[in-house]
Amino acid sequence: HRQRRCADYKLPQDLVLRRPSAEERVKPIPVQVLHAAQRIASANGSLAMCASARLMWTGFFFLGRPGEYCAARSGNKYFRLSDVQLLNHGHNLDLWSTPEETLRRSTDAHLNFSDQKNHHRGEKVGQKASGHPTASPTVAIADQVCHLRAHGATPATPLCAFKEGTTWFVVTSTMITALLREAVAACPECGITPADVSARSLRASGAMAMLCDGLDTDHIKLFGRWRSDELLTYLHVQAEPVYRDVSARMLRGGVYNLVPGTQAHAAFTAQPDSLYH
Repeated sequence: HRQRRCADYKLPQDLVLRRPSAEERVKPIPVQVLHAAQRIASANGSLAMCASARLMWTGFFFLGRPGEYCAARSGNKYFRLSDVQLLNHGHNLDLWSTPEETLRRSTDAHLNFSDQKNHHRGEKVGQKASGHPTASPTVAIADQVCHLRAHGATPATPLCAFKEGTTWFVVTSTMITALLREAVAACPECGITPADVSARSLRASGAMAMLCDGLDTDHIKLFGRWRSDELLTYLHVQAEPVYRDVSARMLRGGVYNLVPGTQAHAAFTAQPDSLYH
């Protein structure tokens, strides 16, 4: 996978952002593909692959966009360590002094969206531990925090960074896309092809997983920070009851095959745009 040095990551000045066409639209990824991606990364064992898997889960559970949970080609407003909060049964854990195993047993993970597309700055989104040993927002973020602090990171260090030798790199959308496409190729029964997915798919994947497990659309809008209804401006997604069992429900609802005749395929083809914006 291609890697980018933190200090050398340059943004092209002539890149024009636009809404993807129907032909370019990525598809949501079933959670069994994400589990396959985790197995691929774990078997590979490299720092780049393991960090990519951790950020993959972060993007999935927090309905993240490239540029938030990983470095993108443009518009990077990625999370930094100062945007991370881990809690254990309501008690805030100090990211710098708490033992690693205690961090990994966190019950809650919060991310602060300090600057985002809908212009609602400083919004915190919370997730509970899913109960899975790797496919959990708390475990993925805690493992990433442990790697960063062990290598001298500061509060300003991007959450998507990793250090190999003496050099800092960032996990890029290209790296996430490569991992996802390798996993899709290993899961032909899911009804999607490697060309159907990219790092942008994780936002849609999280929303589809919520939808398939019966979460109402207002819940999904809250987690995706979609503000199509003015009422949502006054709601707070960091309230613990709002996110109490969402991560576990996402793992249940995310198991599907995107093939004609299934509920997931019908939901995607009926309103595909609602999963991306």
